[in-house]
Amino acid sequence: MRIVIMGGTAGIGLATARLLAAEGSEVIVTGRDPQRLTAAGNGAAAAKGGEAGGGLVAEQVDGTSEAEVAAFLGRMGAFDHLVLAFSPGSVGAGTLAATDLCACRQFHPCRSSGM
Repeated sequence: MRIVIMGGTAGIGLATARLLAAEGSEVIVTGRDPQRLTAAGNGAAAAKGGEAGGGLVAEQVDGTSEAEVAAFLGRMGAFDHLVLAFSPGSVGAGTLAATDLCACRQFHPCRSSGM
């Protein structure tokens, strides 16, 4: 299975990426921070006994830039799942009861269209 996790270099995105890679999926994580990208790739290699990538590849992409996302997806080819594990600033952060769903819909219209 080929999975793209945008915002997958820290927190729940990275934990999900590592779990899926350990289970045999090909995982591509994206993020903006070069140090986090390197750490994500190195952590996957260490978990696989030094084997490069370990089923997890990290690529620098700013998920808030439509042009960068379009270029990245154009290079990716087919994949099975897309996980969005990021938001700009505090959009979507906090408890569900306190979350402004209108703000979330504006940032993630494709994910929240069924709400």
